[in-house]
Amino acid sequence: RRLSCIVVDRREVATELGGISKRISKVIRDMQSFGVQQLIVDGSGSTNPLQERQREMRHTFPSDNERDFVGLEQNVKKLVGYLVEEESIQVVSICGMGGIG
Repeated sequence: RRLSCIVVDRREVATELGGISKRISKVIRDMQSFGVQQLIVDGSGSTNPLQERQREMRHTFPSDNERDFVGLEQNVKKLVGYLVEEESIQVVSICGMGGIG
């Protein structure tokens, strides 16, 4: 009787693992079809120089052009705060009509 429980438990675990593997495969296929690139970090937590430069570029803001923003100071500061301080945000879309300011 004890062996039958173990066999059933192992079968359930195997089924669950198979489902997880299928979901991971689907996510990878979706990433490839949408052009999402993987960021592979080694065990020490360091990235290669290109990845580090890309990360730095994503966290900078051209503050020298602030004089060009008229009446948007508070909104710009708030948006920059979200982009710089929030680590959980990974994709940010900024949309609107360009060239009206």
